[in-house]
Amino acid sequence: MWSAVYEVATTKMKEEADEWKGLMDVSLVFIAIFLAVLTAFLVPAAQNLLPPPSSTSTGSNATSSPPPLPPQSDENVCALYYLALIMAMCNAVLRQNAPRTDDPS
Repeated sequence: MWSAVYEVATTKMKEEADEWKGLMDVSLVFIAIFLAVLTAFLVPAAQNLLPPPSSTSTGSNATSSPPPLPPQSDENVCALYYLALIMAMCNAVLRQNAPRTDDPS
């Protein structure tokens, strides 16, 4: 009797594990695509925060003014891109390690 129950439980658990693995693979692929697209936007936005090459002279003129700061809007956009990047990576890690408990049966 117990061997039959064990077989049924093992079969059901294997089916559920295979289903979770398939869902996990699809989810990780979409997260990877999102991260690639986000990085494509993040690199130019981060480069906009740097001063232009002409303002970073290496001369010995001590009276030159420091380069101007980037606009606050550029800093905010860059911060949001970095936040989205960090949250997507955390989502991928947590989603990969979290057990699924949404099945009511």
